Amino acid sequence: MPLEITYKNDISSKACGACHEEEFDLLVKSQAKHHELGCAECHSDRHKTVPECQDCHDKPHSAAMLDNKFPNCESCHDNPHDLM
Repeated sequence: MPLEITYKNDISSKACGACHEEEFDLLVKSQAKHHELGCAECHSDRHKTVPECQDCHDKPHSAAMLDNKFPNCESCHDNPHDLM
């Protein structure tokens, strides 16, 4: 396996799915809006980049709720490849 993987932002999600089958299958089957995005739209900087939800989304909840009760979006919204 190469130590560094590079790709253009227009790479097809199917190409990413060749190695990331589970994530690709979840995304394809999902009914959430993330389903419409290509892998490179979220993972654009470099391979293995994992963006924070707030990189694209405003914080929809109060600071008290986020900081004190649910510091991780995935505690309620599950997997970003298959959002609830």
